[in-house]
Amino acid sequence: MIGPKDYVLSEKDYFNNCKTILNSEVAALKVAIDLFNNCHSKSERFFDTDFGPTDNEDEEGKKRATYCF
Repeated sequence: MIGPKDYVLSEKDYFNNCKTILNSEVAALKVAIDLFNNCHSKSERFFDTDFGPTDNEDEEGKKRATYCF
């Protein structure tokens, strides 16, 4: 079984072409690990522009979000 660190994402992994909604657990873990490492290395917050707040001031987006990094 291939783990998320070795997994290679393809277009079939994305639900309706949304880069943050994935069709499998291993794809979701791969994206989560990559997002965490990218944000952590830059000391930045992640803003999901497809679903959720686009910045710290986006109150409507915050209401739609189910998570926050």
